[in-house]
Amino acid sequence: MSRVPDRSACPKEVRSYIVQTLTSKHKTDQHFAEEAARLWRVGRGSELHDTTLKYFQEIFGVDVGLCLFQSVREDRDEVWERSYTGIIHSWMIYGSSAYVFWSLIVSNLGGFTSLALPQLILGASQVSYAYQKPTGKDWMVAMGVGNICIAIFTLLWSRVR
Repeated sequence: MSRVPDRSACPKEVRSYIVQTLTSKHKTDQHFAEEAARLWRVGRGSELHDTTLKYFQEIFGVDVGLCLFQSVREDRDEVWERSYTGIIHSWMIYGSSAYVFWSLIVSNLGGFTSLALPQLILGASQVSYAYQKPTGKDWMVAMGVGNICIAIFTLLWSRVR
C-alpha cells in the first residue's frame, strides 16, 4: 500500500506518492511514473485529497488519471479504516448487528424484547459510519435511514396496539 500524504504535505511529497503508487500498484516503470508525477506541479496534500476525477484526468490523461483517482480513494479509505475513528465505527456496526441478532433470538425464544432499540442503534451506527468514511457509502446511509425508520415505526406501532 502506498501511504497517501497528509493534507499538509508539500508538492514534492505528493509527487513521490504518485511515483510510488504508479510503480507499486499499477506496475509502471520508474521513468513513466516520474514523467507522470512531474505533471503535478504545486498542489499540496489537501488538493490531492479533494481533487475530482475530472481534474485528475485533465492533468494526467484519461487512463492514468482514473487509476490515480481510484488509488487515492482506496488509500484514504485504508488509512481511515486503520484509524481509531474507523476502528470504533467498524466495531459499532459489528456490535449493533450482534445486538439485533441477539434480540431476534431472545424474541423468538419467547423473551419480551423489542427490536426497536437494537435496530435504532444499528441504523445510527450505519449512518455515522457512512458519513465519517472519506469516500462515503450511499448504500450504507440508505440502510441506516431505513433501519431508523423501521425502529421508529415499530415504536409507534407498539404504542397503537
